[in-house]
Amino acid sequence: MKLSLVSELPGTILELQSWLKKGKLSACESLKIQRERLVHEANLQNGFVEVFEESEANVPKPAPLYGVGLAHKDIFELDHRSPGIGLGQGQSNMLVKNSTCIEALHQAGASHFGALHMAPYACGSTAQNEYLGACLNPLNASSVVGGSSSGSAVAVARELCFASLGTDTAGSIRIPAASCGLFGLKTSMGLLSTRGVHPLAPHLDTVGILARSVDDLEQVLVQIKSHEPVEQHVHAPVLKEAKEGSRIHCWFPSHQLSSSVATQMLECVQSQKDVLITEDFKEEPSLSALAEMVLYQQVFETHRGLLLEDSSARPCPKALRELICLGAVLPKAWSVQALTSRGESLKRFVERYLKERDFFMLPALGIDLPTADQVSVGHAQFDAKTLLSLHRFMGFVNYLGLPCLLLPIGQDSRGLPVSVQVLCRPFEELSLLRWAKNFIGERFGAQCVTRLFTSTA
Repeated sequence: MKLSLVSELPGTILELQSWLKKGKLSACESLKIQRERLVHEANLQNGFVEVFEESEANVPKPAPLYGVGLAHKDIFELDHRSPGIGLGQGQSNMLVKNSTCIEALHQAGASHFGALHMAPYACGSTAQNEYLGACLNPLNASSVVGGSSSGSAVAVARELCFASLGTDTAGSIRIPAASCGLFGLKTSMGLLSTRGVHPLAPHLDTVGILARSVDDLEQVLVQIKSHEPVEQHVHAPVLKEAKEGSRIHCWFPSHQLSSSVATQMLECVQSQKDVLITEDFKEEPSLSALAEMVLYQQVFETHRGLLLEDSSARPCPKALRELICLGAVLPKAWSVQALTSRGESLKRFVERYLKERDFFMLPALGIDLPTADQVSVGHAQFDAKTLLSLHRFMGFVNYLGLPCLLLPIGQDSRGLPVSVQVLCRPFEELSLLRWAKNFIGERFGAQCVTRLFTSTA
């Protein structure tokens, strides 16, 4: 199956903006083409829970992203609509207004096409969903789609929208981006507002972006920050100016990597000019343990009421229930101490790994992309170790609150993506994206690499 947005449109926001500027088509024509494709292809398997009808109230005014169609994880509040949070379609609610990030994109001119598939309550590292069913990986129908922002990855990879907002609490943007050969940006803690976003674990939840090119990640990020409401803009952290940097500290835990991942990662880092490669990241186990403690306690504090409610009104899926129970038995003092020491942990990490280096690179998935059956609880082929491996290298990043870019670096033996994560100092996303654009251009000769991967869907 060919992955393209029909012949009339290019595949990235940057290219589309060039077309619009040159008069190859108008913004209205661009949106018409995009909507026509949604009529034929937008469904649950392709990531869409709901496609929104065009209404006069929702038509954006000309602005930098005018003509660009986006769709987002169904976790954001929208004008007069509460999110479905992976349980079904959202509900009409006249009291609800656009979440801060959605409103900023609306003000930036982007069109909002629909709500996308996700793990229930954003609690899950795959597309397995007992209420909606699963969406399918556009690269290979039998392969896993990571979660919990599963629909965001599928819709962007299928080119049904140019980019998508998701959330990341323990890898929920990065895992689906890795499974679908996309770029996924987990932003610095607090950089993008979570107002109007249904919480999973508030001290770890982060709004981020999935896209087919690094340029598009930057476009969406910059426009959100440029169009934040005034009251939000005054108090929100500021993106630091982009600067050149290429010095990398690479954590290469060879004993935890499959041969395909190890080969691709080693070849990748050895191609860089200034890389310090080490297997030593002795703080990782303790940081990951702290992240888990905070996650369990936060989920318990946020969602414990679900265990007491009528399940027909608000169901509590098994994965969420298990986390709530884990949080209930952990002493609250442990979580409090973990949050209290968070700032010092971040300071020590930056001092050791980013003081003399610009970026910290590490694996994304340590294994070749598994099948959906291998990570689907209850399936005959289910393997718990494989499921856990999806977020093995993810959670500590949320605990530290660092920005993290997931990007493809090559292919495994089946032609499916192998990716890495790259961290930088807080609020230095623009420097990270500048480096990534240079890296991707040199490595692949193009900024949009999605079509390099096998498509057998």
